[in-house]
Amino acid sequence: MYAWSDPTTLDQADVLDTMALYYLTRCFPTSVMSYHQSKKDRDEMTLTQNKDKWKPYEIGVLPWAYIKAVGPLVFYKECSIGGHFPALDNPDGLVQDLHKFIGKNWQLGLKELAVERLGAEL
Repeated sequence: MYAWSDPTTLDQADVLDTMALYYLTRCFPTSVMSYHQSKKDRDEMTLTQNKDKWKPYEIGVLPWAYIKAVGPLVFYKECSIGGHFPALDNPDGLVQDLHKFIGKNWQLGLKELAVERLGAEL
């Protein structure tokens, strides 16, 4: 966790909370399953190209050409701080990115969604 996070923003209390959550809920094995299953793909990742432009503490950064070839990309953002755990490293930036993504890609506004779900005008 330390190697994948920005040491200037990582709080040791957050590390302890996260590790306790994984331990007490016994969900650590399932949380790392995707890493085990994607080993071949991760071995092919370029770990240094684009690293400074994307997230400086991310452990695996794909070249832009790989990302672009996968399919239609609806949101992409390069970050100057943070790493693999944006909710720990840069929570405000993560919230801003989510707002931008939802604002750009959500088909209905929040009011329209509430009207649709509740069936009443607000």
